[in-house]
Amino acid sequence: MKARHVALACGATVALALMALWLWNEEEAPTTPVAYVVCGYDLLGESRAYRVDLLAGELSGVSEPIAWLGQPHHLAYDPVHSRLYIASMNKKWSPPMWPVTALRARGGEFEVVNRFPTNRENGLLEKARAGEKPPKRDRLNKHYVRMREAYSVIVSPDGSELYMSYGRLSDTGMLTEVWDADTGEVLRGLPTPIRSHYSWSPDGDRLASIWPSYDPAAERDWDVADVAFSGGIGVISTQSGEKSPLRHLEDNKGMHPPWGRIDEPFVYLFPGNSHLGMVRMYDRDTGEVLSELEVRQLTGLMPDGSPEIAVLEGGRLIAVSAFERTAPVELKSPLSVAEQEQSYVVLIDVLERREITRTQVGSRCTNAVVAYE
Repeated sequence: MKARHVALACGATVALALMALWLWNEEEAPTTPVAYVVCGYDLLGESRAYRVDLLAGELSGVSEPIAWLGQPHHLAYDPVHSRLYIASMNKKWSPPMWPVTALRARGGEFEVVNRFPTNRENGLLEKARAGEKPPKRDRLNKHYVRMREAYSVIVSPDGSELYMSYGRLSDTGMLTEVWDADTGEVLRGLPTPIRSHYSWSPDGDRLASIWPSYDPAAERDWDVADVAFSGGIGVISTQSGEKSPLRHLEDNKGMHPPWGRIDEPFVYLFPGNSHLGMVRMYDRDTGEVLSELEVRQLTGLMPDGSPEIAVLEGGRLIAVSAFERTAPVELKSPLSVAEQEQSYVVLIDVLERREITRTQVGSRCTNAVVAYE
């Protein structure tokens, strides 16, 4: 146990040296962790995708303005096909938009490869219309229903399926809908939500939700909901949505999915008061808290997007999209609010509780996702 802690607690110089040699393989070129975010606001008329070299703290690619994107809200990355999937929201006054957009992203180059609607006709999801403009709004038609906004998109490990959450989906009795990633065809519905931090089984047929215990009475400074809850592991079928009986964790010991061990520490973003970005790192075997921090306190920035954190391989580093106010908030219009924000992608060493790099991107950004290129 002592040896494990010594390895985790290596100094900053050693950590940076290891990162510089990231994932070196004698038979392949070394890969570098990069982060992607999509930023913009539909009333600004311009949204772009950004590629960030995390170790250098520099922008390494920016897309041309992406049309018909609405308000980008949630981002997922498919490493098999080098694709970004963007779930977008809108407002009553927003221009016509596609709620789901697929981008090919590699080496700082971006290309729109598909767009998907969410509206239904006669109970069936409309087919995808790649490259077409979204339908215009007919406000004189009392039966008109605007394109339903998408809240989140999760991509399966093999890149073949999208796990979607969007407006009015719950009216069907489902909380997640599974689409074919190429065609947008609805494959099945699931009665349970799917989150991006769940662990996938090797065959892709199950997901494990792992969460630690929390006692707010012991840590009032963190100001979360005044309800204590115990840690546990839940397993969900990706085919039927059926849930296996919960397994409670005693003192957070054994934070591993049922199909195998994970050697990396467990890094968890607490959902309560997500604007603070409360993060803890645990030893998966013993449940010991190795480190804890608040993104807002550490960086002076507020988490952007959903919010979410992207945990890099090794479990020690996270990438997060976060923003700062550049002027006092004026509530004259949503446009004025958007113009008073500046977003960044921040690389954080959770164990040492320090910021490594900060890279300026746009404003009103999605969560950051990590790729190795």
